[in-house]
Amino acid sequence: MSEYLKHVSSIENRLFAYSILHLSGFLKLDRNISIGYYSIIKTIYPDTSVYPWPIGRKVAAHIIHKNFIEEDENSNTADLIEKYTKIAHAYPGYLENGLVEFELYILLALLMVKDYRMLMDLSESVQKIYLPTNSACVFDLLFNSQNSIPGYCLEFAKYKLGKSHHPDLAGLFENAINHFATTFDDFQFLIFLNIFLFDIYTYQGETESALAAYNSAMNLSCLAQYSFYEALLLNNHPNQQSDQRAKAQKMISDSGFEKSLFTLCPGPCFE
Repeated sequence: MSEYLKHVSSIENRLFAYSILHLSGFLKLDRNISIGYYSIIKTIYPDTSVYPWPIGRKVAAHIIHKNFIEEDENSNTADLIEKYTKIAHAYPGYLENGLVEFELYILLALLMVKDYRMLMDLSESVQKIYLPTNSACVFDLLFNSQNSIPGYCLEFAKYKLGKSHHPDLAGLFENAINHFATTFDDFQFLIFLNIFLFDIYTYQGETESALAAYNSAMNLSCLAQYSFYEALLLNNHPNQQSDQRAKAQKMISDSGFEKSLFTLCPGPCFE
């Protein structure tokens, strides 16, 4: 990616590259790399000529940086999402393609920081905005495309907020995992689907099913070499006396990231 940056100059290409490098550093729990690339990303200001996908990743980088590293007193997340949503959705033909590319990594970042209220609001707005403009846009939860992800996020956010949700969340997420779109080159959404299951089964007292979901998420995290998810999961190991928790706490402490965001609290949180 560094070599790629030597040969590009457009806002779109630079934002694309730096956002990937930023997320890569974050997932490695490398605070310095994450800060370094975010300092560049925040100086890049896309307009309606830039494809929405890297714009969404700019917003996601802001959410991650603000919550895990340092508060930005001059920037409000809700205002930033609103501002860049207007810019992204004005890109010619974007809403008609129905791929929700702008929102995907914002939803991912909101899951990371456990902002379920904003996650619910954004997931709901996605469906309201896209469906009227594109009758072919499918948000069916059983369709298992990237278009299904806002729906999964919405149902999980409702569950965490103690609101009415899908009657069989565990079955919904099990089905999503078993038929997950193989075109995705990013394991993060699949990891979160397993974390959803781990949360639900733990809350319901279904120990074996919770452990199976936990192990699936951990295996994916190790396969992808995502230290962030490894630390998150180890810190919430089903065996509370496990020495794995001590390993996680060292990883988190060494990273310098906000420690509280590495704790999972199964069940509704009624924020």
